[in-house]
Amino acid sequence: MKALELDDELQKAVHGQINRDIETQLQKKNFAAALSLAEELQCVDPLRGRLNATIVKFESGDAIGAMGAMGDLIFLIEMPDVPVELRAGAMSSIGVVNWQNVEMRESLMTFQEAMQYAPRGSEIRCDVMFSMPVPMLEIGLLEEVVSSLRQAFQENEQTCSGYSGTLNDLFWMVLRRGSGDWERYVASLLPLYVEFGVTETLGSGLTHLIEKLDQGDFTYDQLDLWNSLWHKHGVNIEALEIPLSCLAAAIAAIMTKSDRALFALPIEVHSLVRSLLNKSLGNEA
Repeated sequence: MKALELDDELQKAVHGQINRDIETQLQKKNFAAALSLAEELQCVDPLRGRLNATIVKFESGDAIGAMGAMGDLIFLIEMPDVPVELRAGAMSSIGVVNWQNVEMRESLMTFQEAMQYAPRGSEIRCDVMFSMPVPMLEIGLLEEVVSSLRQAFQENEQTCSGYSGTLNDLFWMVLRRGSGDWERYVASLLPLYVEFGVTETLGSGLTHLIEKLDQGDFTYDQLDLWNSLWHKHGVNIEALEIPLSCLAAAIAAIMTKSDRALFALPIEVHSLVRSLLNKSLGNEA
């Protein structure tokens, strides 16, 4: 293998690890640590670092800072000689911010434009392909979402840092559709994650979605339905055993406003689930 090719592979591995570390800190709500990692990433990959910094600022509530970063990304897109992969990456980050602002049509259009520039086999193309179904879930047909996800799984390698997407965002879009659609969407989407061997990632996304369930204005009947349909369709999937237990315990805690049900969970996930239930149980001391 040529030295240059080795350097490229090493750089991709470093980028992927930093991206995973940022996602971990975001899930823990450690926004300062996530922003520090994004700034570190900018030293070796200015675009992806800026992309992550924009997302961190939005998720932390720093809308003003995120809009400033967005201005930099728009400037990058408009530069006449910018490499196509950089242009695609800037568009992708804007698409993510669009969906976080619930501007779903704008988000989908931005991702579709980014696809025109993202080279096949690139990290950014993987990111874009797994991001597109999120806004599509709100404005498109279920068949289109399934087709788009299947294409993303088939075209990209599992080593891609964005492989499988952000599942808590994807299934939050399912929740937003209303309880009448939930079972049809879960029954159609879940088998894809089983087929392509990413049920552990699905379980993590399902667990972190507990925070949305706690913060949302769901009735007890709706919470019961969400819990029962996941147990119905995921009951024989080993990687979902603990996430499904977390979901059931969390919903019991939301309904009773008590953490009693959480003590049946494995010790390694108890504190995580408790941290996602601050609305119902109050902030941890």
